[in-house]
Amino acid sequence: MAIQYRVAPYGIEILQDKVYATNWAGPVPDAADGLETAGIPWGQAYIDPKTGAMSQGSVTLLDASTGMVKKQIPVGLHPNALLSDPDKNYIYVVNGNSDNISVIDVITDEVIDTIAVGLFDTHRVYIGSTPNALAMTEDGKLCL
Repeated sequence: MAIQYRVAPYGIEILQDKVYATNWAGPVPDAADGLETAGIPWGQAYIDPKTGAMSQGSVTLLDASTGMVKKQIPVGLHPNALLSDPDKNYIYVVNGNSDNISVIDVITDEVIDTIAVGLFDTHRVYIGSTPNALAMTEDGKLCL
């Protein structure tokens, strides 16, 4: 039986020996952690027990030469598109259900910043901008 490391992979970015893949439904659940899960078409996923919605998002980091998982990087909900900057120092991940972008440092492979991109005032509880794409100019200016 194959070991599953991704739940609903969507976007991919390859930088030299690293492959970054977004997981719409987050990391594969660990039964030992006791968090709520539910069955989805791709296996199991962590969910919010009140709403039934996915409760985690992640980026899987794989070794490009072996395909082995090196790390799971927690990001916002429903991560989809991802893109590196022109200098290949950062990976930007669009989190559709969190209305933000996670910034991953490719040296540490950790999220170093979160950029809010929702259309509404951040003091309100509205969500729903649902960003799902990225573009970048040659000088490294991020565009949605």
